[in-house]
Amino acid sequence: MDGASSSNDNPSGIQGVCPDGWHLPSDAEWTELETLLGGYLYAASSLKESGNSHWIPPYNQDASNISGFTALPGGQRDAAGTFSLLRNEGYWWTATSSTTEKSWSRQMRTSSQEVSRLGINKNWGLSVRCVKDN
Repeated sequence: MDGASSSNDNPSGIQGVCPDGWHLPSDAEWTELETLLGGYLYAASSLKESGNSHWIPPYNQDASNISGFTALPGGQRDAAGTFSLLRNEGYWWTATSSTTEKSWSRQMRTSSQEVSRLGINKNWGLSVRCVKDN
């Protein structure tokens, strides 16, 4: 977050690594998106890239990407620098801390329609998705 403090505002107001005119979404912004797409239990279907070009087959049948988000399974990097879950899961940071050591993130898996909300250690590597400012 480029030294910025946590925010759960909507919009977050935290530019972080995003270019000028864009910001990191807060936990509240992710929750709003999930709600608009039918709730967290089903939102991944509307967010994930359809097909198996990047997601492990034969799963991902329910993905439609009707939102245009085109979520890709970039996996994660743990604190030791080990990469894992590429092509199987995607993780995205929010601008909102869950504890002193963790921030809220979102996870999507190849075999699920659900968007999971997880507190992940801030020293891990996840994807980010920048949101255009209004």
